[in-house]
Amino acid sequence: MKKYGTNIYKFARLSSCLTQEQASEVMGISKRTLISYEVYERVPSDEMVHRMIETYNTKYLAYMHLKRNSDLGRYLPELHFGDLPQCVLRLQKEIKDVTCMHDRIVDIAVNGYIGESQTKEWKLVLKELDEMAAAALTLIFMNNARELV
Repeated sequence: MKKYGTNIYKFARLSSCLTQEQASEVMGISKRTLISYEVYERVPSDEMVHRMIETYNTKYLAYMHLKRNSDLGRYLPELHFGDLPQCVLRLQKEIKDVTCMHDRIVDIAVNGYIGESQTKEWKLVLKELDEMAAAALTLIFMNNARELV
């Protein structure tokens, strides 16, 4: 999302090749209201973001909106958009990292609980899983976003 700055709402609109006038008309809001979202003067409601997603055909906007505007967003992994080969390679690397930990994951989890001596290692497992999930989500959402990165 670097090409158009960091505003997620503007980025989504630009990815659909709509002008502010066209987008605001389709969504039934004023151009001024849309601008206020695109410069972060106002935070759109979830309902408005739903309209944006439908209008722009940008499913990743739901994720980015939650990540940026909800307290719950802090629990979602960071997504790092890049070009397609970079994103595919990142996912392959993360899958390999998790695969290499497979035996340890099974050893730790087989008895149904994580012992004190295993806590540090389990946190590393969770970190690697988080990174793999982020890489997968980036690739999934990239379908809409890749032209603008």
